[in-house]
Amino acid sequence: MKTLELIKSIEDSTHPSIKLHRLEHHNPDCMIVQETLDNDTMVCVSITLNTRVPLFEYYSGENYVPSSKKRSCSRVWYKEGIPSKFQNKYKELKTICEHFLASSY
Repeated sequence: MKTLELIKSIEDSTHPSIKLHRLEHHNPDCMIVQETLDNDTMVCVSITLNTRVPLFEYYSGENYVPSSKKRSCSRVWYKEGIPSKFQNKYKELKTICEHFLASSY
C-alpha cells in the first residue's frame, strides 16, 4: 500500500491492522501508532511531546493480545536497540507517527 493510501486508511480507521492513538483521545503527552502483526503479537511506535524521542514497543501474549495463547511478554527499545528483524517495521510506523504528530498542530 502506498504511503498516502496507508495514512488515509489509518485516519479513516479502515486499516485492518494499524491503529492510531491520537494525542487528544489516548494520552495527551504521546502519539502512538500500533500494529497487530498476528494473533499473538503487536508492536507500537510512540513519540512523546516533550522529548520527541521515538520508542519501539513489542507486546506478545494474552495480556496484550486477547486471542493469544502465549505467555505474556513486552519489550521497549530506543532506535539503537531495536532488533534487526523489526527495523523496517519501526521505520514504517515511525514515519506514520511523525506524520500524524506534525498534523496535530
